[in-house]
Amino acid sequence: MADNFGTINLKKLLKYSIALASKGFPVGKLLSKAIKLYNKELTSYSWSKLFSGLKMGDFLINSELSLALSTIA
Repeated sequence: MADNFGTINLKKLLKYSIALASKGFPVGKLLSKAIKLYNKELTSYSWSKLFSGLKMGDFLINSELSLALSTIA
């Protein structure tokens, strides 16, 4: 389907997502509050390690997502 309708190749399309996942982005005020407010609930999920202990200004980095997207691309 992508071959017939896609106008951007997958590697180019995922380039910025891979960079964002590998380099991360700063945790903002709203995300910081949500992490603090729902910390107890987050611990029941395997991906909670991504958010554990993050405060405003920290960088949220997802190396596993970056690797997966790089493999796909």
